Amino acid sequence: MVAWTKACKSKQEGGLGILDIKTQNKALLLKFIGMFYNNCDTPWVQLIWQALYSNPVAPHAKRLIGSFWWRDIMSLSLIFRSFVSCEVGNGRTICFWEDIWNGRLLKMDFPQLHSFARDHKVSVKAFMSRAPEDNFLLPLSLIASQQLMSLSNMLSGL
Repeated sequence: MVAWTKACKSKQEGGLGILDIKTQNKALLLKFIGMFYNNCDTPWVQLIWQALYSNPVAPHAKRLIGSFWWRDIMSLSLIFRSFVSCEVGNGRTICFWEDIWNGRLLKMDFPQLHSFARDHKVSVKAFMSRAPEDNFLLPLSLIASQQLMSLSNMLSGL
């Protein structure tokens, strides 16, 4: 029996050139997530948005719901979101703190302020529609207050 790692090597590397099926499957499932988040004009994407995500919460901010097939796909959303950047439209499906948008991951840029957030999975739309003090547990620390001012300046420039 040939070791699986050797079988998955290319023929030029001395292997059998067999594709690693797990990696191939992940890549294909990530393609589905991309189609879903980009709201592609395909029937299955529209059906899932309407049936499972009609409320204004980012899909990855909810517990996994839907069929076993869909839960398997959404279980890879963290991997997908780690290498993509979101473009804010209406802000309904983007987590304010946990997604990369505007080229930044805000929970990493403003860690002390993030620790005072009332909802760590709040959408951009929900965060922006509230008064700033409604998004945080008060009183803020001095560092968190400074970070809030920096965040406010950054958001006013958008």
